[in-house]
Amino acid sequence: MNLRPLDQLISEIESIEYDDYSKVKLSISKAEIFAKHNMTSESCQYFKEKMKAIEFYSYNSYLLEERSNKDIWENGKRELIGYIDNMKLDYGLSNSNSSTKSPKNNLNFKDIFIVHGHDREMLLDAEKLINNLDLNPKILQDEADKGRTVIEKFEDHSDVDFAIILLSPEDKFYTDLEDPTKIVTRSRQNVILELGYFFSKLGRDHIIVLHREDKSFEFPSDIFGLIYQPYSRGWENDVVDELQSFGFDIDKNKI
Repeated sequence: MNLRPLDQLISEIESIEYDDYSKVKLSISKAEIFAKHNMTSESCQYFKEKMKAIEFYSYNSYLLEERSNKDIWENGKRELIGYIDNMKLDYGLSNSNSSTKSPKNNLNFKDIFIVHGHDREMLLDAEKLINNLDLNPKILQDEADKGRTVIEKFEDHSDVDFAIILLSPEDKFYTDLEDPTKIVTRSRQNVILELGYFFSKLGRDHIIVLHREDKSFEFPSDIFGLIYQPYSRGWENDVVDELQSFGFDIDKNKI
């Protein structure tokens, strides 16, 4: 039983300075990854909801004195540390009660699944970026079939902590049958299906959607809160910033 990642996480939280919420967000992401790999789905969901609900700011913070705002901030840190202490207890009990469970103790911030359509340029650029950052891009078409169906391959190789979705205008649709000039473009159906899969499996905070800019392009409906980054000049910096905020130990100079 390895509790070192949680002990280290507590130390990191204790050292976070006032108003540095980016580090708080990073700590919560690390805790979620530990729970995902080492706890039951029920415990994982419980701690995820509790940590996301912690208040580090007051809704009327602009009316409060700085001392009051700092008290709220410190209370939030203590509450977060308390939940991580409870995670340690939960993890210890689940391991002592199960001799068959073999949890993953290493937090592997390496594998990134790339969902793509037929836009070869976007795929090659995204793959090159991930390789340059010394990470492992997972691309379904590059994996051996081994007699499996496409969906079986997808399930076998989708055990990752992050996904990059490439949206490109490929399929054309007529939105008005009386006016054939009104055409919208959308991504391939398999791309939208896999986007929904990772949205459900990983959560919106663990997905980046990179899209090729096109005036006629129609974004997927009913999927809100995702990070949509245009595939334009400087997109690499935006992707790296999101990966770093999630917890990937990467060097931006390698872009």
